[in-house]
Amino acid sequence: MSVVDSTSSEAPQQLAKDSIGLVRVIAFTAAFMGPAASIALGLVAAISFAGFATPFVVLLSFLGALLASNSVAQLARKLPSAGSFYTYNSAILGSKVGFVSGWMMVFAYILWVPSGIGAVGTFSSEFFSSAFGWSINENILLLIVLAIVAGLAFRGIATSTAVDVIVLVIEIGVIVALAATILFKGGPGPSGIHLFDPSNTLHGQFSDITLGMVYTVVIFSGFESGAVLGEETKDPRRNVPRGIFGAVILVGAFYLFVSYAELHGVAPSQIEAFTTNPSQLGFLTEAFWSPSILWLVDLVVALSTLGFVIAAFNAAVRLAFAMGRERMLPSKLASLSRYGTPGYAVAAITVIALAIGLPVTIAEGGFLAFAYIGAVSGISLIILFISVSVTMIVAFLTKYRGEFNPIKHLLFPLLAIVIFGIPLVGTFYPRPVPPYSWLPFVALGWLIIGVIVTAWLARNRSEVLARIGKVFLVEGPEQPYPSAIPPETVIAPEDR
Repeated sequence: MSVVDSTSSEAPQQLAKDSIGLVRVIAFTAAFMGPAASIALGLVAAISFAGFATPFVVLLSFLGALLASNSVAQLARKLPSAGSFYTYNSAILGSKVGFVSGWMMVFAYILWVPSGIGAVGTFSSEFFSSAFGWSINENILLLIVLAIVAGLAFRGIATSTAVDVIVLVIEIGVIVALAATILFKGGPGPSGIHLFDPSNTLHGQFSDITLGMVYTVVIFSGFESGAVLGEETKDPRRNVPRGIFGAVILVGAFYLFVSYAELHGVAPSQIEAFTTNPSQLGFLTEAFWSPSILWLVDLVVALSTLGFVIAAFNAAVRLAFAMGRERMLPSKLASLSRYGTPGYAVAAITVIALAIGLPVTIAEGGFLAFAYIGAVSGISLIILFISVSVTMIVAFLTKYRGEFNPIKHLLFPLLAIVIFGIPLVGTFYPRPVPPYSWLPFVALGWLIIGVIVTAWLARNRSEVLARIGKVFLVEGPEQPYPSAIPPETVIAPEDR
């Protein structure tokens, strides 16, 4: 990247570098995926379509996540930035694609926060009820959780990820122990290869696979979130890719093990009732442990959802910061507090989460708030996963041609596109029941609006688009950290 003559003396805003290492990148990314919460929420929806074939559907999504994470990891090595997909797509596919990517990412990440805080409120309320007999309104708990998460984000990424490490160890430990108990005692359900037979879906239809994958892809979404830590991680070109792969492998293995054990623990005569049971983990806890410790499962799911919200909140803040720094969003969002955190971005995400999450939770309850808002966010991320796979192919066929590997840089991303194309098509056809039938159109409508805004900017404010994707770490001790370009900088023609 060549930059000539800046007319601004303003120092670029920089996040606190070297704040975290590999373990915390893994914890942050895995927490965003919300392992226990995903089992209690997303897997419930997947089982309602895929039935005893759910482990097969999880395996497909696991493969897709691994393939897509390869694209994210490869690009994170080249363009480490808090902007992640926004920066990658801008630098490789051009500023217009980059702006639309940022538009969709902000939308997706911000929506995860209100959906998550609603679910935390619900599960926390259930925990206090089952453990102590206390009746606490979930909306009050929503406000408390949001305040805690915002406070952690304001204090710094090291504090937030420390909480994520603790939460992750607890949730995985308890749920794996339950799954191991089911397998050790032996359940009444199918076992072995039968749980990976795609014909064993609930209704014996191919649409059961596609609709089930919509939700198993959603429970893997978040694997890309580690990329937003590119400016705050020690040795980011090494640790961010490793953190992303490590989280996908850890959580993917967890999903496979638990989904297999869950379906093994259910008799064929029980599957219809099991698919409509909103507390499948509770059902299995009663059957294989004891009804007296249902509170433990409620606690684990509440903690898992809290860890997810912490990670989602921080990811949304960093994306808003990156776009504010390049003036795609108000520049105030790039202002840093005394802790080196984007204070205005924290405040903005808090207000938006409250404005969206509280009304939906009051109207529908935290569980459905998560299902409805989270589905729109998940569809948006599926579109982005496909886009980053395209970006990887283009990047290594053009800009990084000398490093091109046909397996790593062509075959893998093509397979990821195919795998993620299945649930994307499945969200539109065959059409699910309302309101799920119109949720994809919310994401599609936001995408169309983003394209229109981009076209307007290209026609009327081309200098705005010219700044996109210019902030990332660069090689060499002589370079600033990061290579932030003030808005007034004149960019050489070959970089436009």
